[in-house]
Amino acid sequence: MVQNLKKIIPQKDGSLMIESIVATSLVVIGILGIMSLLARSAHISHFTTHSLQATYLAAEGIEVVKNILDTDVAKGLAWGTHVTTGSYCVSYDTSALVSCSGQGDLAYDPATGFYSATSSSSYFRRIVAITGSGNSFDVSSTVRWYEGGIEKSVTLEDTFENWRSP
Repeated sequence: MVQNLKKIIPQKDGSLMIESIVATSLVVIGILGIMSLLARSAHISHFTTHSLQATYLAAEGIEVVKNILDTDVAKGLAWGTHVTTGSYCVSYDTSALVSCSGQGDLAYDPATGFYSATSSSSYFRRIVAITGSGNSFDVSSTVRWYEGGIEKSVTLEDTFENWRSP
C-alpha cells in the first residue's frame, strides 16, 4: 500500500526547504538594497545641508563688507574709508574689519541662532579676502569645513565699485 501511495503522490525530498531558502535570500537581498539606499541618501542629505550652510555663510561674509561700505557712505565718510586690502574673520555683526589671528572659526550660538567668529575651533571656517583699493574692491568669501576627513569649501566673490565717484 505504501508503494502505491509513493506512485500517486510525487516525492519532494527537500524541495520545500530549498524554496524557503531561496525566498528568504531574495527578501534579505531586497531589504539590504533598501537599507543601502537609505544610508546613501542620508549621507547625501548631510553633505547637502553643510554645503548649503557654507554657501549662506560665504554670502554673509560678502554682505558684511557691503554693509561696511554702505555705512561709510551713510555717515558721510569717503567710500571705502573702513575697508582695506587683507584677510579678515567676520561675524554677522562685524562693523569694522579686523585682521584675524586664527583660521576664521565660526561658532554657532543656539541662543541667537547665528554663527559668530571665535577663537575656538568649530565646524565652519570663514575668511574674507579683500583686494583692490580706491574705487573698486574685489571681495572673496571662503568657507571651509571637513566632512569624512576631506576638506570641502565654498567660495563666493563679488566686486564693489564706487559708482558715486566722478
